[in-house]
Amino acid sequence: MKLFRKPTISLGAFLGTLSGLTLINGQAHADLVFTLNNSAGTLYNYTLNFSNSLDAGTGTPSQRLQAGNFATLYDVASLNSATLNPAFSSLFTLTTQPVGITPGMVIPPDDPTFTNVTLTYNGPTLTADQSYLNILQVDSSFGSLNPNGSYASEVTKNTGAATGTNIDSIGTVSIPAPQLGPRLGPTPEPGSLALFVGAGLSGSVFAFRRRRRRK
Repeated sequence: MKLFRKPTISLGAFLGTLSGLTLINGQAHADLVFTLNNSAGTLYNYTLNFSNSLDAGTGTPSQRLQAGNFATLYDVASLNSATLNPAFSSLFTLTTQPVGITPGMVIPPDDPTFTNVTLTYNGPTLTADQSYLNILQVDSSFGSLNPNGSYASEVTKNTGAATGTNIDSIGTVSIPAPQLGPRLGPTPEPGSLALFVGAGLSGSVFAFRRRRRRK
């Protein structure tokens, strides 16, 4: 049984339906990113980072974090509890559900037997880089990790013709998992692919990482 499914999307579908598409190497210019900060036993502490960049044409911040933006940690195995750091309770809302909140153009990896954890931003609009240290603590019955777990996030475009539209991204992060021996989940390929939609289209940005399974 495939335990750890990853967000996937058909590149052909994008190329067949969108025009003005530019392909570049690397991740999106800005992200709302989950990282595992530390763990002890079955407790896992996550940090959420918002990083921005300047628009090359205007010199203004290219993206913003605003109310309604979110990040979802997918398929946390044997979740006992998820706790929002009280220091950030005025800025974020935590929800858990079998099917996580997901950006509109990302196919989630959801396994209904595992729980997804979402942090939704409710604070004032900002464009400066922010780090929300140890914002989330996960308590799982498993003391082992899948280093190739998945998250997805959504921020908002801050400049250009598509200002106010969504910028979506996906990435990998360690999550609690059953111990599967020397091979623990899929292994990311060295490269990654970011798709930037030009002005006049949806204005969204999608960061994709292709994966393969070791045999």
